[in-house]
Amino acid sequence: MAHTLLRSPLLRVLGTCIGVVLLLHGVDLGATLRSLGSADLGWLAVAMLLTAVAYALSVVEWGVLLRAAAPRVGWGRVTSWQVQSVFLGCVVPGGDALRAVHAVRATDPCAGVQILLGAPSKCTSSADGRQVAFG
Repeated sequence: MAHTLLRSPLLRVLGTCIGVVLLLHGVDLGATLRSLGSADLGWLAVAMLLTAVAYALSVVEWGVLLRAAAPRVGWGRVTSWQVQSVFLGCVVPGGDALRAVHAVRATDPCAGVQILLGAPSKCTSSADGRQVAFG
């Protein structure tokens, strides 16, 4: 029951709305709009383009690492997880932890740890046959 509730679209929309409210709570929208009104549109376009390129490269970087361990993970899911991570990181510290959870769920625990550490980890099997990962 709890697992189904956590995956419900209604809860996801509600969580997103709460996150947006938290983000906008500390923003002076009037000052923001005045500042944007006086901004040079050329430089604003360059900044947006560079941000989009950096974001796309981040998705590719994460996707290459993740898909090396779990080829069945599509680029759409990798992009979605990146968007969720960035959004969560804007609301609370630890947005990267969300990507870590997705990585471990999409792979076996050892591969998930290797992705997170960016280096091979030592993995052993426990007595019940599960893999145990450690640095």
